[in-house]
Amino acid sequence: MEHKGLLIVAILLIAAVGGAGAYYYLTDPGWFDGPAGEDGDDGDDGVAGTNFDSIPYIYYCDTRAEIDRAITAIGTGKGEIIITASISLTSEIDLNGGGIYTIRGLGAGSLSPQGDENAIKISDAVFCLITDLRIDMSDSTVDEAYGIYVDDGNNNPVMIENVQIVGDGEGLGRGIGVDTDNIIVSGCYMEGMEYGIYGDYHSFCTFQNNIIKNMTQRGIRINGERNTAVGNVIGYCVVGLDIAGWNHNSITGNIIFNFTNFGIWVWGSDSNIITGNSVHQDDFLNNVSHIYGLIMNSDSDNNVVDGNSIRDVSTDHGSYVGYGIYVENLSGDNIISNNNILDCETGISLNDGTCIQIDNVINP
Repeated sequence: MEHKGLLIVAILLIAAVGGAGAYYYLTDPGWFDGPAGEDGDDGDDGVAGTNFDSIPYIYYCDTRAEIDRAITAIGTGKGEIIITASISLTSEIDLNGGGIYTIRGLGAGSLSPQGDENAIKISDAVFCLITDLRIDMSDSTVDEAYGIYVDDGNNNPVMIENVQIVGDGEGLGRGIGVDTDNIIVSGCYMEGMEYGIYGDYHSFCTFQNNIIKNMTQRGIRINGERNTAVGNVIGYCVVGLDIAGWNHNSITGNIIFNFTNFGIWVWGSDSNIITGNSVHQDDFLNNVSHIYGLIMNSDSDNNVVDGNSIRDVSTDHGSYVGYGIYVENLSGDNIISNNNILDCETGISLNDGTCIQIDNVINP
């Protein structure tokens, strides 16, 4: 009974020091916090029998050198890197040690890559979470510099959530580059770059509940199969969202507004589901070309476009036309159903394309 009492007291003390779920003693304040002992066998370094190999170290970093030291220390193990200051980067942070990483911003913690550098590249991670972090891309000098670039050849899972990536509005830099499978981007804010999310050969990814504004190209570019874009808000981009030559994707419940060319663009892509999206123009943008709420072209077949709301797609320009839905270039066997198309200059237009139209409401 005496040993059980000591065990309960030890657990309570550890929980009080480390917080719920953090069952270890903290070291003296310094650049990292983590387990103080080896394996808990003697009871002096934690609860007897504790497996400290399963507990992540925590590294508080306010310089680039400390971040590099933390990545090296984590190795193939587990660790959380907490960025506590604004850090300028002259080279990218590469998570390449095959470990389990968490990168978290705290307080003023932020990253500012310079020139043609990415802020963070994930090239070899068993799992990675990036959260609560600000990335300033305003010093980028090329368009293909990323706030976060995921290129893990093993297609291991990565989660990016509640990250803010902002450029200077001149169209340089990109928010998040996805060049692998099994990525979740959720609850992020991106503004003032070339692309918000740039996909390149990726599958089984989810882009959800992000806010993306003022991109000189796309808000979200999907370039792979069996991806999901749901609940995103995309505004003031040349193209809100596009599917570039791939199949079996789901585009659901997004809000896309004030685009200058296409709200949703499906080109050379088959068997995608586009449903429940709201696509609209609140402002006439003085377009010098036609404008499309949703366009399917370049032989896009067997897509389902159902239950979308498309309104106010108009150029306010005598030489050009605003289309609600436009199908062209031998795109065939698409189903267009139950869409509400309101106050567009042309509701649905088929230009050398075929589709099945069912129960659409068009109110010019």
